[in-house]
Amino acid sequence: MEGVKDMELNTDIGAFKIKVPQKFVDLFKKAKEEALSNNRDVEYWEQDEEVCFEDWFWETLDIHKNYYGKIVPKDIAEFLVNYAVMNVEMGGGYPIENWFYFKENGYEFGICAFGWTSSCEESKGELDMIGYKEKI
Repeated sequence: MEGVKDMELNTDIGAFKIKVPQKFVDLFKKAKEEALSNNRDVEYWEQDEEVCFEDWFWETLDIHKNYYGKIVPKDIAEFLVNYAVMNVEMGGGYPIENWFYFKENGYEFGICAFGWTSSCEESKGELDMIGYKEKI
């Protein structure tokens, strides 16, 4: 199966699209290729690519456990924040996104607290956090 480059997802915020990091595209394509070559869940994998990716993304990657609260590559951190704040949560409300940047020892660090006001009200003020470290 050909490697897809530049996969983009639609968002709930106007006509904005967000670019999916190549790491996630590659993992998705590999999972899809393996499943189809073994005739597993063919109907699931042959649905609309964006719908299929988003289902796989939440069901397989365990974003909260494996990425939130950690230092990850910059493109992944920015994607996960954008994906979260550009897709309206069930409870509605307003998106919250606050980045803090600093440089130290030849690296740029970015730390972000993000979420939705409705989630904060329901969970007593908890926001998700993520960060990145990039050589400058």
